[in-house]
Amino acid sequence: MRYQVKTELGARDTNQVIAALKTWVVALHKKDINHEHHLLEALWTHQFHDVVNLELLDGLLTAHDFRARAAATWVLCYWRARVPDALERLKKLAADPYPRIRLEAVRAAIFFTVPEALEVPLITAEHPSDYYLDYTRGETMRALDPYVKKALAKGHPLEIISTAGARYFLRKVDTSLLLKMKRKVGVLQEILLRIGIREEARRQALANSARLTGQGEATILINALRERDNQQDDPGQSTVIELARLLTNRNLVELAAPRGGLGKLTTGANLPVLRQLGFASLVGADGRADQAWSLATRSVQDLCDLLGVMPLIRDPGLRASLYPRIEPLLHALPASLASGRQNTMPISSRWRAARY
Repeated sequence: MRYQVKTELGARDTNQVIAALKTWVVALHKKDINHEHHLLEALWTHQFHDVVNLELLDGLLTAHDFRARAAATWVLCYWRARVPDALERLKKLAADPYPRIRLEAVRAAIFFTVPEALEVPLITAEHPSDYYLDYTRGETMRALDPYVKKALAKGHPLEIISTAGARYFLRKVDTSLLLKMKRKVGVLQEILLRIGIREEARRQALANSARLTGQGEATILINALRERDNQQDDPGQSTVIELARLLTNRNLVELAAPRGGLGKLTTGANLPVLRQLGFASLVGADGRADQAWSLATRSVQDLCDLLGVMPLIRDPGLRASLYPRIEPLLHALPASLASGRQNTMPISSRWRAARY
């Protein structure tokens, strides 16, 4: 019956229909359980007659019923050229707790021809996703990609307000375009961790990041590595090794401040290379190997991590100081690790097994 009524209303004079519709909406009872549905029918009738009603639209974009918000988002897409700040509305909808609204917002963004529309799918990266959202986000970003590349090539900045969105976007940007972008914290961090960046550019990004944030370079390196360690994608062995060299080349004063971060990197990192980096930096920060050795002897894996990082300890005196502790490992594990049957193999053999 609703379809038949709307078909009949579609054949009537637009001015008369809209005037009667306004009177009907005013007379609706707000406490009616179907109130938002009635308002949605009114919105659809406006859409059928191609008459924009911002007050009605905005009211339904914030409706209690998520189905009403999703339907209103569809109408916003249809009216996008005549709704002021349509993109700003879509950005808010992209953060809606209900995935259907986020999906409609991402779908709507594909119809825009300005690079700023990229923010809409990027905001959804901060929220749980599914196959449909991932697919729609990918198609939208693919459609917007030419406008983004054109803007970046001309040096036009893109303001990405969400942290996860900025990270998602920057990881998709070509290296040549990344190096042309305005040096903000997110851009600088991506340069630090991007594979294939020249060492000079990486060092400059580190210095600029320290200047912008007021943090020491060692702290920035540790935080960047810990954040990347928590991500599922591979940060790149070569990049981590380059950053390890930058970190271990710090002097004792620089490494003393972020010592707590070094301890967390040593004991909590998922990637073996980062745990090894933590051991090397911890030895450098302390100026002796006592604390590093204490941490290493908690498990065979920790001990293997320390042994694997020996070449990165810059001070030959520090390396030599470890010899009296390492030499006995050629015959047996430390007493604290030799209690279990699985740990009876000499550390030299276990180390070789771990490496090969």
